[in-house]
Amino acid sequence: MRLLTKLLRNPREIALRRWLFQVHLYAGLIVGVYAAVIGITGSALVFQPQMRAWLNRDLVYVHGTGRRVSVDRVLDSVTKARPDFHLMSVRLPYDANETYQVSASHMGGEVIYVNPFDASIVGVGRPTKDFLSWLQQLHFNLLGGPTGRYVNGVGASGLFILSVTGLVIWWPGISNWKRAIGINWKARWKRVNYDIHSAVGFFTVIVLAMFSLTGMYYAWPKQSQNLIQTFSPLRATTKLPGLPKGSSGALLPASTLTEIALQQVPGTWVSGIMFPMKAGQPIKINLMQAGPRQYQYTNYVYLDPHSGAVLRVDEVKGRSFGDTLLAWIPALHFGTFSQNVLVYILWVLLGLSPVALGLSGILMWWNRVLSKRLQSIRNARARLVATASPERATVLQ
Repeated sequence: MRLLTKLLRNPREIALRRWLFQVHLYAGLIVGVYAAVIGITGSALVFQPQMRAWLNRDLVYVHGTGRRVSVDRVLDSVTKARPDFHLMSVRLPYDANETYQVSASHMGGEVIYVNPFDASIVGVGRPTKDFLSWLQQLHFNLLGGPTGRYVNGVGASGLFILSVTGLVIWWPGISNWKRAIGINWKARWKRVNYDIHSAVGFFTVIVLAMFSLTGMYYAWPKQSQNLIQTFSPLRATTKLPGLPKGSSGALLPASTLTEIALQQVPGTWVSGIMFPMKAGQPIKINLMQAGPRQYQYTNYVYLDPHSGAVLRVDEVKGRSFGDTLLAWIPALHFGTFSQNVLVYILWVLLGLSPVALGLSGILMWWNRVLSKRLQSIRNARARLVATASPERATVLQ
């Protein structure tokens, strides 16, 4: 009871808080530069799809009117133009003037852009090592491949520790909490700097903790899924359904397969078709309930490409807590849970908060610790000079 009273009224008298302050201080010094780099690159990548679409605007968008051609006609056009093309997936357009994107792989690889009005080939896109790609590699892998991603996970863990310890350290007591979320711009600059650190930390702590936890997931996806599966079943870890025995013959038209999929989850639209990577695997139809980037509302239908038999339906409705959590990780990390541009702008600003916290934290450390140590060294040297012989004093100076 006494400890609770201290925590509510005089938290700075608690020894644990002083220990957590040291953890927060040195964790900040170690992780500060990392957090700033990740924050800046993450903020820049919030609008990465829009920037990529603008850079490739001559491929992504066309001018035209009329009814959109079927996906079968698109695939026929690609097959005739590129008989050697290894078809892996098709991304269907969302906007009226957006092209079909036929890919040679599920992730990256060559992409053929097809006109949605006449099925003509607009152009071919290939992986490029431009600034946006470099920025992505820096944010996700620290330019270090798998090792860099592992280091990224360690850094995200440090950012989470900073968030938790920062919240404990921030609490000023029940009588002062309102003052701790404001900034007194009329005070001396040291106090203003402290207020900035305190207020920004308070208003962003939950989001920063979320960024760090989702960042840890991207660094260790399998381990994270295994952990989640201990308390909630996951579809992501279940084996893909195989084709029934005797399933063979010609593939059904893609439009027929998408119609079957839409019957399973009415009120959705087809965002993509994922073709089997090898024989014996089903075809996967992605059905969206919202905008093109709101992947947390994606339903998946697995079909036998030969007969159209429904092998499995992974609906948004009725999914487990674990599946819901996994679906929302990208949405929360990238701010794609809404199509409102104000949300994207907010995510940009929140991504920059580690920069403000890092700079203000370094200034606080300089004022409270380093400047005092430097002054102590100068004072000690001055005392030595004052008590030394003239020859020795000249050397010390």
